[in-house]
Amino acid sequence: MNDRIVTFLYVLMRDHTTPGVVEDILQNHAEKQNGPVDLKTYSNQHLAKYAIEIARRLNKRNVKPSVKKQEAARRAGKVKLEKRGLLNASETPKPD
Repeated sequence: MNDRIVTFLYVLMRDHTTPGVVEDILQNHAEKQNGPVDLKTYSNQHLAKYAIEIARRLNKRNVKPSVKKQEAARRAGKVKLEKRGLLNASETPKPD
């Protein structure tokens, strides 16, 4: 789940509109969308392009990797060093 999207929707519904309005848009517009975005289907091209930009920004990966990803990367680095013979299996690499 993307934390940015959750945060955006939470603040939008808490401070700017009702959950009912968001649900109506979801059911009557977003869930009916099939395939990629076609700008010709929108009456306001500039607004559509801005919506695409917001979606791109919200879908961006978080800058900091999760703890699980960091641990997996550490283990992967250890395996690579073991395969090269640069690290004994009993040793553990020091964190950066």
